[in-house]
Amino acid sequence: MVDIDDKLFWIGGLGWPGDAYGQVFLGRAARQLGKTLFPSDWTGAEMMTELPYPRDVFYIDGEERTTPKPLFWIEVHLLDILARVIRENHPEIGIRFTPGPTRRPVLTDEQYMMALTTIERVNPIRGAALSRWAKVSAELGAALRDGKIKFALLPTQGGQFLTDTQPFWWNIPSTAHRWMRCRMSPTEPYSTASVGAGFMYIFVDDADLASFLADHRMADATAATPMQQSSNKTFTAALALLSNWNPPKRTIRAFESYCKENGISSKIAREAYGTLGTAKGRKRA
Repeated sequence: MVDIDDKLFWIGGLGWPGDAYGQVFLGRAARQLGKTLFPSDWTGAEMMTELPYPRDVFYIDGEERTTPKPLFWIEVHLLDILARVIRENHPEIGIRFTPGPTRRPVLTDEQYMMALTTIERVNPIRGAALSRWAKVSAELGAALRDGKIKFALLPTQGGQFLTDTQPFWWNIPSTAHRWMRCRMSPTEPYSTASVGAGFMYIFVDDADLASFLADHRMADATAATPMQQSSNKTFTAALALLSNWNPPKRTIRAFESYCKENGISSKIAREAYGTLGTAKGRKRA
């Protein structure tokens, strides 16, 4: 489970120090990279995404695992998971519990199926969010490790930035603990703790970050160029066919067929035909 304070820190930006003197707080740098890598999917809450719920344990063994086990087959400890699924995603649904200190949930068949349906819906969303965060944290961590982005540390009470840092401080098996509160100890840079005495906020160099993000945007644009060029050439070819096309009846269906004979898709044909409405001296059939 994710700590509520960590959620407020990341999702709400609670307690984030301000950027200053050409330094950008690590949390904001991660968000900027996330928006660059995933412009339409990035939410900003990826860091605090819960792990997917267990799924396969509720289904009969097999390659597909698509047949749910009967409710009476479900072990007691797994009932707690199902109850948590309902509580977290359908708080309006009341769950009955057994009396006594153990308080085990007693689910109806409808609640059981609701929990399984919720797991099927929520798990892909969580998995995608975790994948986005894994890419962002890995790429930014690698850039810090390789010296592509310089970093500095700021005491939690504020003051002067400590710029005497080393990129190899990021050459560790896992940097997951550093992202929890975006802190590091300059005297114990390899500590696996996320907070503690002497821990400081991590900032990255603004100019280095801007260059790093620009490189990513350039790479994305370059990767998209061949497809865009191909589409533009095809559209130009369709316009050329249109300008020399003089059938007895100028209809969009006739033009689609004509383009198809010349290896041009109906989609491009319709886009080209649509220019008839704006071309001077031409009218739609």
